[in-house]
Amino acid sequence: MRLLGSPRRQSTNLRDLPSNVRWVVMFGLGMQELLIFMVIVLLIFGSSRLPTLMRNLGRSANEFKAGMREPIDDTPRVREASDESSQDESEK
Repeated sequence: MRLLGSPRRQSTNLRDLPSNVRWVVMFGLGMQELLIFMVIVLLIFGSSRLPTLMRNLGRSANEFKAGMREPIDDTPRVREASDESSQDESEK
């Protein structure tokens, strides 16, 4: 039930926005700023190194995503290693 004076909540889902608005929302930059940025990157790195740079950037992004999906299970190994070292010290 909606009260008379309460404003309706706006959807913040990016899929509901038009495609040209998504770019501005996602990067906070317009097309002109992105074009200027790409020209500067091209001037700095050159056309020969740009494909290698983008390939390495894509690989690192994929490795980061894969690392975020993996569960963190370092704690049991650290405990086991510290238990073994404490047993070694007590035997001395």
